[in-house]
Amino acid sequence: MRHLVAITGPIGSGKSTVAELLARRLWAAGMTVALADLDDLAFAQRAELDLAEFWRRAGVAHSGLVRGWASSTGQRDAAEV
Repeated sequence: MRHLVAITGPIGSGKSTVAELLARRLWAAGMTVALADLDDLAFAQRAELDLAEFWRRAGVAHSGLVRGWASSTGQRDAAEV
């Protein structure tokens, strides 16, 4: 069974710390773990950064990831509920 955990919150609230600790515990329990941090994508940008466009694209990418995960697990799309 696949699981998706999304952690959101304001800047400096500890999201990355919680994600890393959770990932370590899940990995120690024998699960496959992948972390995706949108901040890393922003810092990897080499061209001039248009923040509004970046966050729009990040939202589209995030929606696609969640939709893909949901369809692979048989979950209904949130837009269908």
